[in-house]
Amino acid sequence: MVTDSELIRRYVGEKSEAAFAELVQRHLDLVYSAALRRLAGDTHAAADGTQLVFTALARQSAALTRGVVLPGWLYATTRNVAVDFIRTEQRRRAREQEAHTMQETISPSEPTGDWEQLRPLLDAAMDELGNADREAVLLRFFAKRPFTEIGAALRVSEDAARMRVERALEKLRAVLARRGATSTSAVLAVALSSEVVVAAPVGLGAVVTAGAVRAAIEALPERQRAEKSCGKRMCRVLCHGGFAQLAILLCRELLGALEALHTLKPSPYLHGQITPSSVLIDGDGHLKLAGFALHAGQFSPSAMKAGPGLGEWISGFSP
Repeated sequence: MVTDSELIRRYVGEKSEAAFAELVQRHLDLVYSAALRRLAGDTHAAADGTQLVFTALARQSAALTRGVVLPGWLYATTRNVAVDFIRTEQRRRAREQEAHTMQETISPSEPTGDWEQLRPLLDAAMDELGNADREAVLLRFFAKRPFTEIGAALRVSEDAARMRVERALEKLRAVLARRGATSTSAVLAVALSSEVVVAAPVGLGAVVTAGAVRAAIEALPERQRAEKSCGKRMCRVLCHGGFAQLAILLCRELLGALEALHTLKPSPYLHGQITPSSVLIDGDGHLKLAGFALHAGQFSPSAMKAGPGLGEWISGFSP
């Protein structure tokens, strides 16, 4: 399997949206599940938070090409996004907490399962772990990685990775016990393996990918250079309207060019063979027609000069 670091390098170096989409699909459930727990089960807020996390990944990817365990970075970023989200949404949080409290009040008083006991305490307990221990737990139980891949990510042997995960799991169990959730390491491992990551909503991955890549492009300082090289108008259309709007724009210009030829005075000119190779786009994003050398007609350089604005449409005319 291609490593996270290699996918990040492809995205940074080649601007590969496919590489970024693979990163999103690989870690989407981890981020969404962590956001869902931290935001009190609010699926809409969790989806928004997931978008913000991957937008941050797209914007900061150049700094993450080496020496970063991506699940750990994503988990920490999810925590920061959730904290910021809660601070700016105090009223919404209060309503959600009130609703949660009412639900707990009217629910039957009966023993809860291991996961129901762990779920509200898990992320706070994870925050207490050191980075190395947290990354070991994340890779094994959140990202579902085998010990061979965990060892490669942490730059240790497979046996060392297994021991690190076991020690980290025991530390997590101790932290949870101090918070009132007593369990054994074996029971905790089962609960984490089966419950900690849930499937994100269908279609969220595509939305996150498109939004994050677009936001990253908008934030890049080199956009001014892109505008200079391919034209401000085309850059603006691509960024805001997409390829559908670009196609409409170019079709409109193509029809304008043909109209200019067909209404040319004193004699109209019929191009005769419009093909993709005869339709060009200049550096400012404007369309021009070419390929006139292949056709006979009543067109002349003097007529081209006399035609109002016709030179804007014509490229490489040779009578």
